[in-house]
Amino acid sequence: MKVRCFPELGFVMLANLLALPSQAAETRALVVSGLGGEPLYEQQFRELSERVAREFDQVMPHVVLLHGEMASQAQIRTTFEAFAERSGPRDSLVFVFVGHGSFDGKAFRFNVPGRDFDARALQGWLEAVPARERVVIVTGSASGALHEAFDGSDVSLFTATRSGNEKNATEFPDHFVDALGAEAADVDKDRLVSVEEAFMYTESAVGRHFEQTRQLASEHARRSGPETALVLAKVESDPPAPGTRMRLPKDRDDPALERRAEIEAQIETLRTEKSRLGPAEYFSQLQELLLELAMVEQQIEDGKVGFDDIFAEQPEDTSE
Repeated sequence: MKVRCFPELGFVMLANLLALPSQAAETRALVVSGLGGEPLYEQQFRELSERVAREFDQVMPHVVLLHGEMASQAQIRTTFEAFAERSGPRDSLVFVFVGHGSFDGKAFRFNVPGRDFDARALQGWLEAVPARERVVIVTGSASGALHEAFDGSDVSLFTATRSGNEKNATEFPDHFVDALGAEAADVDKDRLVSVEEAFMYTESAVGRHFEQTRQLASEHARRSGPETALVLAKVESDPPAPGTRMRLPKDRDDPALERRAEIEAQIETLRTEKSRLGPAEYFSQLQELLLELAMVEQQIEDGKVGFDDIFAEQPEDTSE
């Protein structure tokens, strides 16, 4: 078995998979950076996949990152085989693909170095790994075609597009990476970001992108399969940098702050009714609240005043 080290990321690809299986439930993740076709996309996919792997590494014991020539069909299959040897029925499995896909009207194919692979191959690899839940996140073009292929399976599938006909380069991956560890994505305020929370944040952010740029939306994110509470990342709290714009006490009566508190309370109430409403209605109402919350947060951000602004030296008044 080949082993490749990524010291700058703190990962040793495949080496950690040889450890003895744990008695506790564990999560294993495979992050793949696919072909870009152009240097710009190649670099973008690599950087985004590295960021995903870094975030996953904070909450998952086994994370494998494949990019460049190592992201071949053969190496992906080998990684899943290694997962299968060490996984148990209580474990979780995550597969993230950052890259282009193609759809010929019949089958979706993942674009990787060498021979591409299709949904059927991925299904076989996933099913061979013992796990209580399997999550697949595909961030590129035409990825919505996978929903038909995985229909009726136990895979929780999240894609950047709703069908194979949305073939433009996607905005989804940038916003998905931003969601990992973001305060705004942490809906239930438990300092963790689940796959459902990351997806909702990304879906809303992509929608805002097309609204703000006044472009016709060329992608519509989609999910299918079982609901999952799998955690992908944790929210990091860093101290504000010098010069960071902060809200002053005088703004505590700002209507936007009051509305934010109201929306957050509504979200908490909605969470208590999740089982009664069912997944479809729950996520529909939650998305509406998140969209409004994002707009209110922007209003608050626009109204912030920095301490540097307050204590900056004012020009001397020479008028008499």
